[in-house]
Amino acid sequence: MPAKASVEERWKRIDRAFHPGEELPPVSLYKVGAFYFVLDGHHRVSVARYHGVEWIDAYVTVFGTGVWSDGRDRESA
Repeated sequence: MPAKASVEERWKRIDRAFHPGEELPPVSLYKVGAFYFVLDGHHRVSVARYHGVEWIDAYVTVFGTGVWSDGRDRESA
């Protein structure tokens, strides 16, 4: 749910679009190590989480951390 009243209407619009299954645009994320950061689509992520959605369409830009303890946590060289 929105933390600020000023964004509540935007959140509600996205929630209304979510209910009839309207296709929403993918969110944009940064991935650093094992963590994801939302660049664009905070409200879409919030609505999806509120409804218990496990997966959401996203464009992901991956940034390497530059530190690997061994090859197991390394996605690509």
